[in-house]
Amino acid sequence: MVYSVESTTEKIAVFVHDNLFYTISGNVPSTEMKKIIDSFEIEK
Repeated sequence: MVYSVESTTEKIAVFVHDNLFYTISGNVPSTEMKKIIDSFEIEK
């Protein structure tokens, strides 16, 4: 028998803007999570 084990580490990002609470989670590297958050466009 052959067993395959994958390591899963889910990242969670939490931030607040204009009294709105945002959470993003996923199995991606922290650097990728930062890129996703930095790509958000906040309009005033």
